[in-house]
Amino acid sequence: QQIMKHALFAILFFCPLFAFGDTNDEMAIRDLERAIQMTDATMEHSFSGSTSNMRMYDLYNLETQQGSGTADVWPYTAAIEAHCSVIEALDMLQEKAPQLYNDNRERYVKRLKQLFNSLDYYRGTYTLNSYARISQWSIYGVHRSNTKGTAAVTGIENVYDDQMWICREMVRAYKLTGDNDYLTKAEYLANYCIDGWDCCLDADGKEYGGISWGPGYNSKHSCSNGPIIQPLVWLAEIYKTDNEEANLRYFYILPDGTRTSEMRRHSEVYLEMARKVYAWQKEKLLNRQTGVYWDMLGAPGEIKYVGEGRNKYRDHVDNGGPSGTAYTYNTGTMLAGTAELYRVTGEENYLQDLNDL
Repeated sequence: QQIMKHALFAILFFCPLFAFGDTNDEMAIRDLERAIQMTDATMEHSFSGSTSNMRMYDLYNLETQQGSGTADVWPYTAAIEAHCSVIEALDMLQEKAPQLYNDNRERYVKRLKQLFNSLDYYRGTYTLNSYARISQWSIYGVHRSNTKGTAAVTGIENVYDDQMWICREMVRAYKLTGDNDYLTKAEYLANYCIDGWDCCLDADGKEYGGISWGPGYNSKHSCSNGPIIQPLVWLAEIYKTDNEEANLRYFYILPDGTRTSEMRRHSEVYLEMARKVYAWQKEKLLNRQTGVYWDMLGAPGEIKYVGEGRNKYRDHVDNGGPSGTAYTYNTGTMLAGTAELYRVTGEENYLQDLNDL
């Protein structure tokens, strides 16, 4: 019998959540204790290597008690997510369970940083000709390398949804620990995802919008749009101050096709992009008959470009209609996104969407 680790970590993510809304202190503490036991057991059985070189198995065989294969970055990110959830629950139950807090918080914060450092085995660097600029990026590939910073990340070897989930957990990690390394990484990945927004203009001068599954794909998916909304709202809140300066360079396309940029405030760009991504996904991928979200908009596979050399940019490719399975998490990310947008804006349309979903 083999257990895929991302399934187990999905369970771990929800265990602490039951504690948050539970009025029974004993049950809340019990749930957290079980989450800690499950996380520790999974870390023991599905990870190998040293604390500076943590490798996650893809599968664990219960009969032979051996792990096999190497996990992709998505389940590895779920391990980070599980640690953030445990730390969050420990903080919420500190007064009710001080011994549990004292026994576990510091070691979970430490192991979270170890997981973060070993995430670099999935990191690689490449140059991307995107819709409005040409830049070099160091982001995370699907597959792990044997050396930090050398993972394959070109073409279909990296996808935007992986960067979005990592970004989300980096914001959570920063909010839980105050460690600026996490915030720096979250901002960087948020900017990379924004760079994937299709800012090409249609005949009416409106952005086509949407973020493709990855820079090597033209199809646009619910899973490569919805997950970035929540962390963008969080980042907007973090950066918004009375004296915030315009020090984020924002790239876009003029009606004549010229690529240009301007300096803007982080908080303005992040909240604006959260709104735009949410509006695009609701318009393009909400199934009005079922009330939940389609999986994707298909498209031809060839990436198209305009211009040459230093002025060669990615061009828009038309998508087909919505299709695919209505996966739960695609509606879940929009639930999370509209909840955050309603919380920070107070706009009733977000509350209505939240109730409808």
